[in-house]
Amino acid sequence: MLVDRDLRGQTLGLKAASKAERHIRAKQDGGHVFSADRRFENLFKKLGYEKMEEMPPNCVILKKSGKHQPKDDLAEHHRIEAVDPKTGKAKIFTFPIKKQD
Repeated sequence: MLVDRDLRGQTLGLKAASKAERHIRAKQDGGHVFSADRRFENLFKKLGYEKMEEMPPNCVILKKSGKHQPKDDLAEHHRIEAVDPKTGKAKIFTFPIKKQD
C-alpha cells in the first residue's frame, strides 16, 4: 500500500492500513503474518500486530491473529463509514456485492 506524501502524518494512512489489514485477515480466517520495512513497525503495532523477529538489514516479521469480521472481506462486501450530522458519531454501513452471472 502506498500513501501519498501529502497524506502522511494524518489519520487517513492509519485508516487505510487498518481497512487493508482487516480485509486480509478476513480472507485468511483471522491470521496474518508478513514482513515489512522496520520504518513501519510502529504503524502496525498501532493496528495490534506483534513483532515475531527481525531480519537484516531493515526488515521485521509481524503477526496478528484473532477474531475477524467476515464483512471486512472487501471482495464480498462494500463498507462505507459515514458521520451522522446530528450526533457527530461515525457509523459503518455494509452492503453485499452482488455477483453478475
